[in-house]
Amino acid sequence: MGKVEAVSLSRTYRWGGHSCWDLPLSVAQHSLLVLVLRQQMQPHQPLTPGEALRELLHDADKLTGFDAVAPLRLHLGAEFHALTARLQAAVAARYLDKSTRFGASGTTAAPMITHGTPTGRTSINRKRPTVAP
Repeated sequence: MGKVEAVSLSRTYRWGGHSCWDLPLSVAQHSLLVLVLRQQMQPHQPLTPGEALRELLHDADKLTGFDAVAPLRLHLGAEFHALTARLQAAVAARYLDKSTRFGASGTTAAPMITHGTPTGRTSINRKRPTVAP
């Protein structure tokens, strides 16, 4: 990922800037946290570089500078969802090999962390996430 893309994700807030913490969480911070959580899921089986990159890029469609909150996403329609899918496919084509692309079938890689639960809701920890240096 290039510097421009990384800066964009660091300046785009998750959940439209709505946060229970004093400061909003950026998409870049969220992506790093997801990577750490994914690594902790299987501490004795390190992620491959491709799997780690996939975790970091799972929200790269937010490069548009817009992270629609879930209640709004429900009303944005098929066009928005199609645009998001095209952006994610473009990111995957640019940065990921075929075995680690989002939703790749036939891969032996463990699934990436997803935001939702079977009910479509995401639980949010009220404690601000931190990642040790």
